[in-house]
Amino acid sequence: MLGPVAVVALALAIGGCGTTHVRSQTGASTTTTAAIPARLRVDYTAHRKDPGSKQVWTLRCDPTGGNHPALAAACQELTKHPRLLLGSGRGQIRCMLVLANGPTVAVTGTVDGQAVRFSPSSACDPAWSKLRALLTGGEAVSR
Repeated sequence: MLGPVAVVALALAIGGCGTTHVRSQTGASTTTTAAIPARLRVDYTAHRKDPGSKQVWTLRCDPTGGNHPALAAACQELTKHPRLLLGSGRGQIRCMLVLANGPTVAVTGTVDGQAVRFSPSSACDPAWSKLRALLTGGEAVSR
């Protein structure tokens, strides 16, 4: 039988899954969300009409690795918005904005064990702003 202290300790341990608590020099406690496991290939073309602008990167999160130019920022964005690549969380996108020479991106791989095949359907897709570092390598996307 578990005593009251053990029950409280167990509840705190279970409730803290997926987060890391860090105590600073001043004693203040901050909470960060653990990175989501991911293995992705990102095919990014800055200018649709310029095939020479195509870049291909790999990205791993938890642990972070690959040749993506913005590894840490991309993994942070993915941890905050994992559903954007999995097809949910974007809502219904109705947009007629077409970028004749805008960027294109295709992302394939896995996020948290789920298969990913993602390419934003329009310039209005929220992924362009919420996953900017991941999709563009940190470049500003002009719309």
